[in-house]
Amino acid sequence: MSDGPPSGPSGTVFQPSELPAPEPKDVIVTQGPASPLHGKRSIPKLVVAMVGLPSVSCEFVTQKLSHYLNWVRIKCQVFVPEAPGQTMATLDNLLGWLQLDSGMIAMLKAPNTTREQRAAVEKRCQEKAVRVFFIEACMDVRECQQQSKSDQFESLDAALEEQLSFLKMYSAGTSFAVHGLSGYLQHRIVRYLTQLQASRQPIYITRHGESEFNLVKRIGGDPDLSERGRTYAKKLHAFMSAEVSSEIPVWCSTLRRTLQTAAHFDSFEVWPALDEINAGICDGMTYKEVKEHYPSIYADRENDKYNTRYPRGESYRDLVDRLEPRILELERQTESVLCICHQAVARCLLGYFRHGDVDQIPFMEVPLHTVLKVVPGPTGCTIESFPLGVDCVSTHRPKGAPADA
Repeated sequence: MSDGPPSGPSGTVFQPSELPAPEPKDVIVTQGPASPLHGKRSIPKLVVAMVGLPSVSCEFVTQKLSHYLNWVRIKCQVFVPEAPGQTMATLDNLLGWLQLDSGMIAMLKAPNTTREQRAAVEKRCQEKAVRVFFIEACMDVRECQQQSKSDQFESLDAALEEQLSFLKMYSAGTSFAVHGLSGYLQHRIVRYLTQLQASRQPIYITRHGESEFNLVKRIGGDPDLSERGRTYAKKLHAFMSAEVSSEIPVWCSTLRRTLQTAAHFDSFEVWPALDEINAGICDGMTYKEVKEHYPSIYADRENDKYNTRYPRGESYRDLVDRLEPRILELERQTESVLCICHQAVARCLLGYFRHGDVDQIPFMEVPLHTVLKVVPGPTGCTIESFPLGVDCVSTHRPKGAPADA
């Protein structure tokens, strides 16, 4: 059996350093005046206020941003006025939540279509010593035309609203104007939103084929595929060739079981960020052995699997941090990608696309020998499952399951 990346005609491994840099987008940055909070004690809380008439773009950006922030454990909640004319009352509720709750960012999903309305929002936030960041999103050409013709809409303008911090997204998400950017949270939001594509193709996620460690319930390690795992590798190539193309970009980890699963494709890219969660001192053990030799580690993971870190290893929270650059890269893609990865990695990726509770990510069932197709839509993603008919063991352990399950 192979003990490293395949070579020759069966596969070519490209290291990340060899890959071309992404095409830069059109971003215009202007500097606003000094913040009125400058010189005061740093306050990390932030209000994000949407700008524009109700639209698919506004809904798209609100959902994507709020879920991304919660996925990276920056607690965020969206506040929507129940009726026209209730924006300021909703803003007061939002500011109360920021002051009393552990949340860091609150999103105000209200039109804020006039400069007068935005000035009122800015003033109220200043009174509570909270920064506000406005976002005007127009990811569709027809929406942009409708807004420009409306006498109820005044677009953000750095010359007329110099005191504001804002991001404008237009030209179907290919051009941006940034003004008065201030603070870590605003920079992180801009970095994320400027990666989004208005039109994207499906993303395919699958675990490696069944491995020899899977057969004996061992975690981590760098084992080879089992015979059934090798059969799955052939079936995967045939499925993807029929579904999209055999030339689809393929990403995999540095570990043998993903490299062997990708071996039938003409080429693939190797990303260390896609390696399985590092089990540290428990690497290569069964869960039963972890419980016997390290009972406190086992108990801690049973109580809080998302945040508990393996000694000399990682937690799911660490894994999300490691995967964030890959998520940004996936958001930049305009063509389909096949990601061949591992159970914990697939859980974290799917947790991002499913918009669910991040605390449930470690218990998500991701079966072997199954392709998951993530289809992006204007207000979220749908996920289709394609089992490829190759027998395999189950490695899923529901929450609270016994160690030998």
